[in-house]
Amino acid sequence: MFRDSDSRPYYYVLDRMYTVRKIIDRAGAIVESYFYDSYGQPHVQESCGRGDMNDDSSLGSTDTSRVAAAVAGSIWDPRADMDDDGNVDANDQKIYNNKQPIWDSFSLSDGTGPTVNHAFSVADQLKLHSGNRLSDF
Repeated sequence: MFRDSDSRPYYYVLDRMYTVRKIIDRAGAIVESYFYDSYGQPHVQESCGRGDMNDDSSLGSTDTSRVAAAVAGSIWDPRADMDDDGNVDANDQKIYNNKQPIWDSFSLSDGTGPTVNHAFSVADQLKLHSGNRLSDF
């Protein structure tokens, strides 16, 4: 899928019924997750995306240390390329440092992570439950 606003590729993660469960970017960072109630109504959760180095939907100390290691060049992980320019540098560290406190303020006390529920897809994603369009709901 390509978003019109930035022309970057996004990829569907489907379950065995071909229902969209997640959208990931080309670095493998989760952009959105989709859950459905018993009637198939979608619940869209925005994830913190780039910078979430361990895919736990939060930007914690593990993520902070892995981004710093990627900036230092001791590891390579494309999820640390916050500005998607093909390299991990001080600018990516700055973007992460600005993003991290915002996502920490969304932290839930039960440890489920700081996802944000939406009634629509912020990734302009149209296909959801069994391939139905979001406008069909």
